Amino acid sequence: MSADVLAAARAVLLASAELDERAPLAFAEPPVRHARSTISVLVANGRRWVVKQPDLDARQEDLSPPVSAAVEFASLVRLDRHFAPCAQRMRVPRPVALLPDASGFVMEYVAGPSVPALLRPARPRPLLHAIEAAGAALAHLHALEPPARVAVDSGLLATGTLTFADEAMAPLGLRLAPAVRAALAEPPSRTVEAAWVRLHGDYAPVNVIVEPSRGVAVIDPSLEATGLPQDDLSRFLTMLYTDRYFLLRPGAGVRAAAAAALLRGYAQQVDPTILRLRLIDCLCRRWVRRQMARLHGVPRLAGARARLVDAQFARLLAGAAAGLADSTVQDGTLAVQPVVRPPAPVHTRGAGRRRAPD
Repeated sequence: MSADVLAAARAVLLASAELDERAPLAFAEPPVRHARSTISVLVANGRRWVVKQPDLDARQEDLSPPVSAAVEFASLVRLDRHFAPCAQRMRVPRPVALLPDASGFVMEYVAGPSVPALLRPARPRPLLHAIEAAGAALAHLHALEPPARVAVDSGLLATGTLTFADEAMAPLGLRLAPAVRAALAEPPSRTVEAAWVRLHGDYAPVNVIVEPSRGVAVIDPSLEATGLPQDDLSRFLTMLYTDRYFLLRPGAGVRAAAAAALLRGYAQQVDPTILRLRLIDCLCRRWVRRQMARLHGVPRLAGARARLVDAQFARLLAGAAAGLADSTVQDGTLAVQPVVRPPAPVHTRGAGRRRAPD
C-alpha cells in the first residue's frame, strides 16, 4: 500500500510540475494512521509534501464523519484563494492535487509546532500570541461566505445538552454534577440574534500550525457544515482545556488568558451565554469520546489516568456552568468583550516542527 501511495503521489507531483523527473521521491518517515486519516510525509531534493487519506469509515462521538478526499481538497482550494491576501499572517497548506483514485490528496508540508506544543508554564507569551492569531484566522475563515442571521434560543441549547447527558452520557456511566444540571435546567432563556457561518469542522489547537516568524496555517478544514461561530470556538477551547498538559495542573489562569486571547483575535462580538452553553455541550461530547476510547481498551486511559480525566472534565464543566447566567468573567473560563486589534507577531524560535494529527 505504501508503494502505491508513493507511485500515485509521484505521478501527480510530476503532472503538477512540483517534482523533477530525475528526483527520487521517498517517505520522510513511515506513514502514520490517525483516528480519522492516514498521513504520509514525502521528501525529494529537500522539499516535502503531505499525502492525506481520509478514513471514511471512521466515527468519533464528538465530530461529524470525515469528508472525502475530494471534498477536503476542494475546501483547501477554496480557502487557499480566500486567505491569499493575508497569507503572510494566516493561511492554509497549499493544495497540490488529488491522487488518481481520489483516495487521498497531496498538499504542501507546513513546518512548525501546533498550538499545544507551545504549552509551557514558564513561557506563556508565545502560546497566547499563537492563540490570538488562531482566533484571527478563524474569523477570516468564517468570513468565507456572507453570514446569515438566525435567532438562537439559549433555553433550547441547554435542553439539548441535558438530553445528550441523559441519552448518551448516562448509559456510559458519566454523570453531570447536580450544580451543572441545575445551571442547564434554568438558564437565562432568551432569544438572541447570532451569525450563522461556514464552519471549519474541527477547529482544534492541533489543527493550527505556528510557522516561525510568519503566522499560522490552518489544517484539516472540511467546510462541510454551517453553524454558530461558537461551535468552532468551543471546539478550540475544549480541546485546549482537555490537553494532557492540564491533567496534573489546575491551569485556571492559563485557560482564562487563552480564552481571552482567542476572542481578542476573533475580534467579533460573541454572546457569552451562547458560547458558554456550546462549551458545556462540547465538553460533554468530548467526555463521551474519551469514555468510549477507554471502554475500547486504550491503555493510557485506564486506571489512575481515567480518574484524572474524569476529574478534569468535572472541573471544567463546573467552571463553565458556574457563570452561565452572567455576561461577565466569573470563573476564568471565558472572556467577553474582545478588543479589536490585530494579533501580535508569532515567534517560535527553537520550536520543532510538528504535523498535527486530526
